[in-house]
Amino acid sequence: MTNPPYGTAPGGQWPPAGSPFTSPAAGPVSSQKQSRGPVIVSLIVAVLAIAVAIGAWFRTAHSDVTTQSTTAPQQFTTQQTSDANKALCDSYHKMFRSVNGAGGQTSDDPVLQQVYAINIRLATHVASDFMYDKLRENPAGSPQLASDLRDLANAYNEVLMAQLADAPKTELDPLYSNIDSADAKLVEACK
Repeated sequence: MTNPPYGTAPGGQWPPAGSPFTSPAAGPVSSQKQSRGPVIVSLIVAVLAIAVAIGAWFRTAHSDVTTQSTTAPQQFTTQQTSDANKALCDSYHKMFRSVNGAGGQTSDDPVLQQVYAINIRLATHVASDFMYDKLRENPAGSPQLASDLRDLANAYNEVLMAQLADAPKTELDPLYSNIDSADAKLVEACK
């Protein structure tokens, strides 16, 4: 035999030139450089999807917020209602800052544009859940304020579902108007 059956002779080159195991320092495997942008966006989307799925798994259903309003009304003192309204308005302002912070990010980089779009959708989802949670935690809030917060949370969910379905602008514009309308009511109620 002139060549050993496995690999090269002692002192020979390993890996052999032209083999798929050749390192980039020994010679290029491919002359075309791959873009990492789509891979990064895919990984971010996957991580966010897992986070949302885990949050949805452990979070209580929103139905108990709506059932509270259909059961017999509880009697709360004026102080309890005032404290609950303050807590609801404080949570509205906190949520508003968060959503505006996510929505205020811009870039000319297409990868970052995708990341920011995902971040806005995630912020919208979290804001909606946050409002539902605060409504559950503050049942003494005024019925009108609770209704306005619920309307805004519902409007956020409607927009989010339409965005995820890649709805056309003609379908999204009325949903954005619903958000603006609900938001204006809350701005007035939380002065």
